[in-house]
Amino acid sequence: MIFGSDGQSSALALSLASQDFSVKLATARAEDRTKETQGVEILSTPELTASGLKQVGCHHTGAIVAMLSDDDNFKICETAYEHFGTPTLVARLNDRNNFGCFHALGVLIVDPSTAIVSLLDHFVRSPAAASLLMGMHQGRDVLDLRVNNPNLSGLALRDLRLPFDTIIMSVKRRGMLFIPHNFTRLEAGDIVTVVGSLKSLKELALRFDVDQEEAMLQLVEKATAKELSEKPLQPEVKDIISRETHKAVHKKDRFDYIVENCHILDIKQAMDKEEFFHLVSRMLSESLRIPAPEL
Repeated sequence: MIFGSDGQSSALALSLASQDFSVKLATARAEDRTKETQGVEILSTPELTASGLKQVGCHHTGAIVAMLSDDDNFKICETAYEHFGTPTLVARLNDRNNFGCFHALGVLIVDPSTAIVSLLDHFVRSPAAASLLMGMHQGRDVLDLRVNNPNLSGLALRDLRLPFDTIIMSVKRRGMLFIPHNFTRLEAGDIVTVVGSLKSLKELALRFDVDQEEAMLQLVEKATAKELSEKPLQPEVKDIISRETHKAVHKKDRFDYIVENCHILDIKQAMDKEEFFHLVSRMLSESLRIPAPEL
């Protein structure tokens, strides 16, 4: 969902729609609502209240981009943060003095006054990486994938068997971004940033269970013979997917068994090593059948 009434908001909407995103553009300009949409749904800007935003579907959207005044942008982001829990909030900043209030909500902030300088700086220092992130390499892209597939939870990256033309750049876990290595284990809910060919990224999207049902249905629709097209196969395919999903069982490895059987200490306060050893020995005494003082 994009809120804006200028050329940049329309261009962003068309760019995302061309990459198969489902896009809505809320605008105050009447001329925008009469243009050829090219896959973009054009709406009138609603009241910037919880009920107003809900009427245009903001409570179901995965990302909101606010490109209005700072006051209106903050109302949109604050309402989405408090009422909808929208995963991605982006705002174009008009006055740098308002940076703090957006940052406190976890909004991704684009400051036009510094964005161009920062972009040029990256092109000078790392032209290949900058051009890749800007989508200037044909057939290559950068994509964020959320780990929704339970079969990937606990799996080390070295065991993921990535296509040869892809690489994982970073992992975001519970708000913390880090650079992974081969022994990094995925967790449910991780956001994995992957760079690679468009074909391989689509393959990984299926494996990470990014809208798996919809992706599978599209695949079947494309593969269906023309003579069968009069009788859609969606109901049958949905039933198959549902049955296979219930059959899926997470294969446990050594790490899983260790975690299931280990003792857990949730230490919230500082302590010295002697206090720590006393705490551990009391916890392990029974299972090891060794008196705590001796242990």
